[in-house]
Amino acid sequence: MDNASLVANCLTAKQIASDDGFMRLLIFRLSMFVLGLLMIAAMFYMEGRFLAYHPNARILLMANNVWILLQSLAYIALLSFDIHRFSQSLPNSCDYLVTAAASVAVRAPPDIAMYGQCWSMFFLALERSIATACYKQYEKTTNVLIGWFMLSVQIVLPFLWIFLMVFDFNWEILKVSCSLVNTKTQNRFLILMSSMAALEIFTVLWLLILYVLNNVRLKMMNSELSRHRLTEKYQICENMRAIAHVFPIIITHFIFFCGTLVAQPINTYLHANQSAYEFHVQIETLNFLPFYAFALPIVLFIRNRWEGIEEGLRRVLVKMKIKRPVPEEPDDGQIYFQQLSQQFDRAAMRAEPKRSEGTLSRFRRVLSNRRSHHV
Repeated sequence: MDNASLVANCLTAKQIASDDGFMRLLIFRLSMFVLGLLMIAAMFYMEGRFLAYHPNARILLMANNVWILLQSLAYIALLSFDIHRFSQSLPNSCDYLVTAAASVAVRAPPDIAMYGQCWSMFFLALERSIATACYKQYEKTTNVLIGWFMLSVQIVLPFLWIFLMVFDFNWEILKVSCSLVNTKTQNRFLILMSSMAALEIFTVLWLLILYVLNNVRLKMMNSELSRHRLTEKYQICENMRAIAHVFPIIITHFIFFCGTLVAQPINTYLHANQSAYEFHVQIETLNFLPFYAFALPIVLFIRNRWEGIEEGLRRVLVKMKIKRPVPEEPDDGQIYFQQLSQQFDRAAMRAEPKRSEGTLSRFRRVLSNRRSHHV
């Protein structure tokens, strides 16, 4: 690292440390992550262990929750490190800089958690595809080899991507902000981030197609009640419930992740002549992931309470005479119960022995015949 670059970085770090507005921004973002982490943990605790799902889906859903929690924890550690660094009053402005090793150590965990969540969504879509294709037999199997294999791969891939970023990293430089980007890895970083955005878009479309396919198949099954087993219908409904469970999460993550990915290059293009200090401040300002940590619990709450919210809105609209009352339709549980009752009734009628006519019954029948004959 040449002396001119070092002096410029020291001056930029000193300007950031003396900027009270930037420090308030860091504290605000840290508060968002802490509050979001507490609400997310509470929502996940209320959801339980997903016992209503197949064991493979259960593993992947739990892994997705863990990635979300780890992402918030990693960002809390990163922001705490920056707040502690820039809140000190150091005599030498170069003391605010961090080594390349410390930068990677602090910045890699948030990226690993973010990549892990993206891959978690992808493998959940893959597992639901297997459940959709093999819906007649998938529910009967309890083998969790697929789930553990997918979990292992989604753990390895984020670390592999981080390795691709740092295997030729310049470990001798001193950095203003904690990042995995330098002059060697800048283009590679853009390619990896664009790939993750493309992966999320593909996963969203994939899950949407799976949901529509399972919904169409369920409607066809309901129109032909006697030709399909209840376990098959249950598997189709489980596919739809698992997709509906994770779909709001990936949509929320996609909005804030891609919003950050799009806003930062646009800002760089519009302010091509900005100083290094302005660049670092705006890059931190245009990172929308703290809002994801705060918005996700709200989205999960609405998702878990959507039926009650929808029913309340419907009643309000009916009272205001904006919407006519609609007769309630039986839900899937009632339909399954009716079908199960019909199957048990038919089985009981076939198994019930025919009772022979007793002596008293024959006497009453003969007596009634004689009276009718005399009449």
